[in-house]
Amino acid sequence: MVFWFNAPIWIAGAVMSSTKLRETARVGNLGFDYKKFTLAGIGFSTALLALTRVADDGWTSTIILGISCRRRLPFSVYWRVV
Repeated sequence: MVFWFNAPIWIAGAVMSSTKLRETARVGNLGFDYKKFTLAGIGFSTALLALTRVADDGWTSTIILGISCRRRLPFSVYWRVV
């Protein structure tokens, strides 16, 4: 049932993206940014950990607040690196 409800939306999105989106020009000499990849991985994994533990500990528990504060550090460093 859910599939048949979302199928027209998916088809419309596929048609619109194939007609409206264009390929961008290739830029040479771009390397992989290991610093940002590492910081984003740490930030997203700690955010997922905090959201997973909320059901057991609650939003105002010290462990969740500590993980949330620890999660913000990589994101703030990430935006300074950018």
